[in-house]
Amino acid sequence: MKRNSSSERLPAICFVLTGKNLGLYPDMTAVAALSVRRLHPQAQIILVMDEPTARAIDRDNHALRTLALALGICGRFSDN
Repeated sequence: MKRNSSSERLPAICFVLTGKNLGLYPDMTAVAALSVRRLHPQAQIILVMDEPTARAIDRDNHALRTLALALGICGRFSDN
């Protein structure tokens, strides 16, 4: 966990988003991340996606890209 200037421990929250047809999931993830940001302004927000999902988020210029402090793009998830 990160610490702020007064040595308080700050939360790190990780969201994972992947799917063939994303539908409303990016929007729901953004709402959840904004809620975290409101409750814990200094929290570290991490977003993990597979490559196709990351391309879709980029293509749609989705707000999720600016909400996360750290992005992790992990190859491709299998349907199996």
